[in-house]
Amino acid sequence: MTSVTVTPQKLPRVAWKGVPVVTSECLASLYGTAPTNIKSNFNSNKTRFVEGKHFFLLAGQDLHDFKAVWVSHSDPVVGARARSLILWTERGAARHAKMLETDKAWDVFELLEDSYFSNRDRRSTMLDRAPLHHDAIDIAAVRRIALSKVYGALNRWIGVKRLSGMTVLQISETLGFSGRLKSNGETAADMQRIEDNQLKLYGEPSQLPLLGVEFLK
Repeated sequence: MTSVTVTPQKLPRVAWKGVPVVTSECLASLYGTAPTNIKSNFNSNKTRFVEGKHFFLLAGQDLHDFKAVWVSHSDPVVGARARSLILWTERGAARHAKMLETDKAWDVFELLEDSYFSNRDRRSTMLDRAPLHHDAIDIAAVRRIALSKVYGALNRWIGVKRLSGMTVLQISETLGFSGRLKSNGETAADMQRIEDNQLKLYGEPSQLPLLGVEFLK
């Protein structure tokens, strides 16, 4: 077995539609190849890749929403000027490893399987939750909201009572919402989700005015 120096365990937990994903640039770096090779293999074998199964192609509003979280993230995974973006699922990553057929690609994919793709339902650790804590502090400062209210909104949006109760995948999903809050880009759907989850968790409507701002304008 080839010695693997890349550590998928420390990758930013990126998800799309609830599915853990990686970008072409990230995959190339992990597999020890050039991003152009990932692109070339895809273009030469498009019939072997199924959108929604092996990859997601983001453009338009989907890409805009994704950028709202990840362009300014501490571990940015997409450029501000990108016009489209391909995100690879576990099956897509496996297919690329097979096409490259190198020991390193297969070794790294095994690590991705064990520590990245398979851990989406694992209860989050303090390290996993760190990006969300950072976002919460930024939101409280920028929008002048009590930090406890920010945490309450984040928890209700994903449907848990405490941040510590989130899984790794839920952390990734909630980072999308926190990114929108930081940029004043939250939607009516976000607020309705909070209302719905408030009823499920506590059996009573939430008090959105207590958040300290007019979220819906």
